[in-house]
Amino acid sequence: MYEAKSLNVRIVHFAGHGKEHCGFLWLTANGQYEKKKNEQIPRIFETEAVHADPLDHVKCVVLNAYETFVIGKLVRAYGVPYVVCWRKKVQDKTAMKFTECIYRALKS
Repeated sequence: MYEAKSLNVRIVHFAGHGKEHCGFLWLTANGQYEKKKNEQIPRIFETEAVHADPLDHVKCVVLNAYETFVIGKLVRAYGVPYVVCWRKKVQDKTAMKFTECIYRALKS
């Protein structure tokens, strides 16, 4: 989790692989990918977004994997105000550059 001290912004950043039809591909300890259904990832934020102290909860989730738009909409439905996600496939270099720009903007 990244926290921009001056803005008091808490960000959770997921980087990986996504597939719209099956959700997020989660890398396991044995180096294999496990499919996490679209509905599973947003549930991580249920307590954080809905029941947490309003001044101390996750305000932004970055889903840095392609085809995460469905997951992003579900995360928003759980109450996270800002969600960054990709609607379609994206090149790794583009995703890395985009992420770099997000964090550079938060520092300024």
